[in-house]
Amino acid sequence: MNGEDEIIILMSVLVIGTWIRLRPDRGTYPDWRAKAGLSALICSSTSAGIDLILRGLKHFSSVNAPEVYFRALEAMTLLALLGVLLGLFGKGRPRLAGLGLSSVMLAIAFFTFATSGH
Repeated sequence: MNGEDEIIILMSVLVIGTWIRLRPDRGTYPDWRAKAGLSALICSSTSAGIDLILRGLKHFSSVNAPEVYFRALEAMTLLALLGVLLGLFGKGRPRLAGLGLSSVMLAIAFFTFATSGH
């Protein structure tokens, strides 16, 4: 394992802890800004999940499919960017968590793009 793998595992644990701490089912989301805040958290969680699956496939699989990895990296980047935008427009506690997690996932995606040679 290298440092990038350890960071994404830590991010995944942080996402799980955030969902346990916030428990969105307890809150109500009456207006569009509150729903945007929750959507930011959903986008960042999905982005972290895609990156965790991508790193797991690269680490444990002997199949070399750069096109699949590149498309998954694009999806992760777009979800992280959408999470940042929704976090900027949203409100509530899920917004802050989603904005922070999406920002970190966007930085990880840019670093991965820069080091992958695409």
